[in-house]
Amino acid sequence: MAFSQRVLLLLISCLLLTAPRALAGNPAPNVVVITIDTLRADHVGCYGYKQIHTPNIDALAADGVRFERAYTPVPVTLPAHTTIFTGTYPMLSGMHDFSANKLNPQQPTLASVLKEHDFTTGAVIGSAVLDSRFGLKHGFDFYYDHFDFSRLQESNLDEMERPGNVVADVTLDWLAKNYQKKFFLWMHLYDPHYPYRPPAPYSQEYESHP
Repeated sequence: MAFSQRVLLLLISCLLLTAPRALAGNPAPNVVVITIDTLRADHVGCYGYKQIHTPNIDALAADGVRFERAYTPVPVTLPAHTTIFTGTYPMLSGMHDFSANKLNPQQPTLASVLKEHDFTTGAVIGSAVLDSRFGLKHGFDFYYDHFDFSRLQESNLDEMERPGNVVADVTLDWLAKNYQKKFFLWMHLYDPHYPYRPPAPYSQEYESHP
């Protein structure tokens, strides 16, 4: 077994065997991953930033575990998410950029391994740079991308996005249909990415520093 597969399976084992299940005999916990593109930790309230308000993220940090240091091996959306979901570096996965690569369909992912453990898997994507054509769909029963690639060349895919309220609505709709199952859910948000087009009231509240 390749090193990357062992790392991924170790991660799955930790998810399946940790405290909630062990303490009370409960079934494996559900897994929810929320990623937010280009959101700087030092611009979030729970990390000490006071110029904007991030009450929901702050509440999650207060109730959970907040890491002071976390690093990505590559500052580009597609290969960075590939690292998150495969436990591999870009030199192994072959995912170096945001459009010119495609993940090997034989590469295990967090979704594919959880699916093998009878999890229902769903993802809702906020940007075309994570479209299913690039391979991260592997292991997901439901992968909401639905971007119109006729509008842009692949070199400009980072300009094609959907707002967070739409991502949240689709996510909640999927969750309403699947919450009684054992599930893995990934929600990807892109709103902090340039160019900044915040909706009201944030467009007024942060007009001087969008």
